Parts: sequence; C-alpha cells; structure tokens
Amino acid sequence: MAGERRGQGIRGRLTVYARGKALASGLGEAVLDRALADSRWLRDRIREVDGGSTRRATQWGVLAFERADLHISWAVTANGPTARALEKEILSALAEHALWNRLR
Repeated sequence: MAGERRGQGIRGRLTVYARGKALASGLGEAVLDRALADSRWLRDRIREVDGGSTRRATQWGVLAFERADLHISWAVTANGPTARALEKEILSALAEHALWNRLR
C-alpha cells in the first residue's frame, strides 16, 4: 500500500527505487541481496571494477533493480482499510513468489 508520502505517492516511491536510492528499504535490500547472490551478475560487476570502472552505491542499486526486472500493477481503493485488506489478500495468494513483503 503506497499511499501518499511527501505528496508524491506511488510515482515518487518508484522514482526513488529507479534511481538506486532505496537500497536500505525492504524492497531495495531484497533486490540487492538477490543480485549479490547471483554469481554471474557479481562476476560482471567485479570485471567492471577490475577494468577500472567504478560505480557509486546508487549505481549498483540501479543495476540490481534492472536485474530484478520487476513489473508493477496497482488498484485504487476507497480507503486505507480496504487497501490493507486487498494487500493482505494478494500477498497471501503470492506468498511463495513474494520478493520481500510480509503479511502484517
């Protein structure tokens, strides 16, 4: 449930992820953990470093999100309780496929 955060809602939240600035968030951490567990992805990054190419942490975050190839969908609900109920239902249905989210 994204809701309005600092007046930017879902668009602002996704922009933070796309720029690699959410590595310490639940989703950002899960995406980076999975990228770091991928030996091919990690070897590619090491080859870049060995070749003299350095990146900032946010740039690594962008690469990790690109690797994750995430797709989003959303639904607009009338209020917070309805949104939370829908989120819980969806997470239950996708429990084995969930990237990072937890049931509340």
